[in-house]
Amino acid sequence: MSLSFGFYHSKSIFHVNLNGELAELIGVFIGDGFIGRYGSHYHVEFTGNAEYEKDYYTFLGKIITKHFNVKPRFKTVRGAIRMIVTYKQLHRFFTDLGLIMG
Repeated sequence: MSLSFGFYHSKSIFHVNLNGELAELIGVFIGDGFIGRYGSHYHVEFTGNAEYEKDYYTFLGKIITKHFNVKPRFKTVRGAIRMIVTYKQLHRFFTDLGLIMG
């Protein structure tokens, strides 16, 4: 089953069909995600264990690219892998679901 989810973006509505992949992304975001806004930059970040979760975060990055047409950046810092996406539509996707910044 998939649900249609639409939100406003630059005077148009951006539609995303909620499905199993996006449900997984939302779940990971709730556990390991962060959203913020710095001036005009919209930031979404996920952090996991670099040793054990690198392949999983690569998989999540492919989901983001598939559904939002943006490629995440990856960074490894002190044993943690960070997947960083600076993209307003992905930021709005999470905030329109009711998830808060911080």
